[in-house]
Amino acid sequence: MEKENQIMHQKKLKFTIHSCSSFSSSYLPQNILEDKPSDQASRWSSDTNTPPQFITLKLEKTAIINNITFGKFEKTHVCNLKRFQVFGGLDEESYLELLDTGLKNDNITESFSLRHHLNKQFYPINFLKIIPLQSWGPSFNFSIWFVALFGDDNSELTQSCIKWHKEFKEKETIRLCLKHFRQHNYLEAFESLQKKTKIQLEHPLLTELHSILVKDGDYIKTEDLMKKCMEDGVFSDYMRRQHPKPQWTPLILPDDSPMEDPIVTPTPSPPTPTTDPDSDPSSNSKPDEIQVFIPTQPTSRGGHQLVLDYISQNIYLFGGWDGTQDLADFWVYSVAANRWTQLSGDAESEGGPPPRSCHKMVLDPNYRQIFVLGRYLERGLRDSQNNIRSDFFVYDIASCKWTQITDDTSAMGGPSLIFDHQMCLDFEKRNIYVFGGQSLFVFPAGDERPTAEKKFSGLYVYHIPNNTWSLLWEDGEVKTTGFPPLRSRTGHSMLFNTNDRNLYIFGGQRKRDEYLNDFFTYNIDTAEVRFLSDGNSTGDAAIPAVGYTQRATIDCKRNEIHVMTGLNKDKDKDKRSGEARVSNSFWVYEIAASRWSVIYRNENNEPGYWNRRQSVEPRPRYAHQLVYDEERGFHYMFGGNPGGKEGKDGRLRLGDFWKLVLQRPQNSDLERFCRLIIRKARFHEMKSDPMTALVYLQNDLSNCVNHGNKTEEKEFQLLAGQVFDQDNETLDHQLRSALFDKLVNLFPVDMTQPMGNLLDLIPLELKPLAEPTQMLTT
Repeated sequence: MEKENQIMHQKKLKFTIHSCSSFSSSYLPQNILEDKPSDQASRWSSDTNTPPQFITLKLEKTAIINNITFGKFEKTHVCNLKRFQVFGGLDEESYLELLDTGLKNDNITESFSLRHHLNKQFYPINFLKIIPLQSWGPSFNFSIWFVALFGDDNSELTQSCIKWHKEFKEKETIRLCLKHFRQHNYLEAFESLQKKTKIQLEHPLLTELHSILVKDGDYIKTEDLMKKCMEDGVFSDYMRRQHPKPQWTPLILPDDSPMEDPIVTPTPSPPTPTTDPDSDPSSNSKPDEIQVFIPTQPTSRGGHQLVLDYISQNIYLFGGWDGTQDLADFWVYSVAANRWTQLSGDAESEGGPPPRSCHKMVLDPNYRQIFVLGRYLERGLRDSQNNIRSDFFVYDIASCKWTQITDDTSAMGGPSLIFDHQMCLDFEKRNIYVFGGQSLFVFPAGDERPTAEKKFSGLYVYHIPNNTWSLLWEDGEVKTTGFPPLRSRTGHSMLFNTNDRNLYIFGGQRKRDEYLNDFFTYNIDTAEVRFLSDGNSTGDAAIPAVGYTQRATIDCKRNEIHVMTGLNKDKDKDKRSGEARVSNSFWVYEIAASRWSVIYRNENNEPGYWNRRQSVEPRPRYAHQLVYDEERGFHYMFGGNPGGKEGKDGRLRLGDFWKLVLQRPQNSDLERFCRLIIRKARFHEMKSDPMTALVYLQNDLSNCVNHGNKTEEKEFQLLAGQVFDQDNETLDHQLRSALFDKLVNLFPVDMTQPMGNLLDLIPLELKPLAEPTQMLTT
């Protein structure tokens, strides 16, 4: 029964209260069966906050639960659960952790995805145990107001899952025994058990490797077999999981970036030529002539936009904030020529967008067009309807011409004026998707404007060929019952994957202290929403660096997402300065494996440190821009705000420009690694004949060593001293088995022997029976 063939039909599940640790007064556990948010007494409350406190629910039927919902009191309450855990099991002796998270201290119902897979199969349960760990009020008891469970209790599905898990446990137990017998050279027991059960320990290829290496000790054939596996792509998954190394190259160093634009004005007439080479040229200039200074690169800024045309190998930059004003200059960078060219010092004067920051751009490489939408507007200018019109522009690269599509997208059914949103282009169907961002609006006359009122834009699509907008969902809309609402935000990431035609959305911020770390996809063809992580549960898909203003790119060929962090959430504020932390880290998300990994991190925040490192790697920042050339595997980053007092009080903006290459291990690196560890093992086996071992060390093993690597070179030199050390002899079988275990790590998990060991399952002390057995009487 394969996981992908199992289908859940979600519904609300019935359950009863099985047990609880304690309860106080009339706050009975049965109260959580009804949702009465206005009734302060309608809750379960523990009699103490001394652990362990719990409430156990028993399902009416065995079920697979994938969601739990908590109702709340209509006001904030000190007894609400700040942190809790959820466990589930078929019985009370075999609980598995399903969730570790907390509730917000508000009156809004919250839903959480529960872990419902084990060993890639659905995991059915009869009991669900909620364990409160911390309340919002210090030293207060724990309260739960209402619980609802969602999942599938179809008997045919749950019974087939139970049967599968039982058979899986029995099979894995036998495989662990087989592994133990073979490791300790109990070959008769191994062969007898395998013959009786007909259960294979591993893939036949690994059995062949074990026979060649461990049984026969043929190291040459071992090398040949590993090389063949490499050529056949057996290690491709292992190679994908290896972390690339980032290599930064400065294209414009911080010290080389101009701080302000030179003045560019036309000259009324060319200078008058002079026939006297010794005369002062300035004396021949006319009084009304002004010298022209042509800028050669963009000035420092943040909140700008970059887009890359991978066909022409050009990067376009528009707008931004230089610390004192919004900008409207328009630039192109030629990757081939390594040169910036200013296309316009003021796009507005040429029919393009007025100065702006916090806008977004997308580039259509086929039609060679750039679209610009959104802008930040000072709070004092937001009370006028004319000021908050949402203009929308397109730039035609071939004709070098700007066109205003509309002066207000909201009048066409699109979003109102927004900033800090995200835009993606489906160039196949020529649709632009716009999600999130703070939406600016004018309150009707006479209405009192809330101090901190914010409105967020939903998901819109703009169809380029017929110039029409459509709203796909509004902020807070629930697309699937039992799953979290789709909440709009600012400072998030949204990427379009051309392979599965999904938008990938994660991260962002809503209020000052409200940061979102959910991760979900939206299929633009089927409108299906799938939560990879609801932002509460842990797991491989949970986004690792909770923050906002992170920059993300996607590589559809490699099927992975890249994320460079920016500002981190409030809990990471510097304790001394109170400023939000800006950190340098780079993450990769493997879409197929649903797995995040960090490939680079440098959290040093001292300006002096980064002044010394400025030619090696870029300093931490936010409000920067990052674009990716998927064909060549290059990232380009420009500008940003360094954060802290420099960025806030000093209004410092960055103008450095970098190229990032993710250097990935090659097959040749893996082949050398395999030969190195194989030949090391053979060398240790040859130490009984010291002279033969020394010749092998110098002629064969030395060829596999990277002598430029200090660590490898030192280890190689130490080997020579071990030739005459016979005190620490290792049996050949143990030596070969240890090498086999190292090589096994390169193979896909579904080909290998079990990861655990039989000995680890045996407790140090066997517990006695709960009750003594009665003596048999005659």
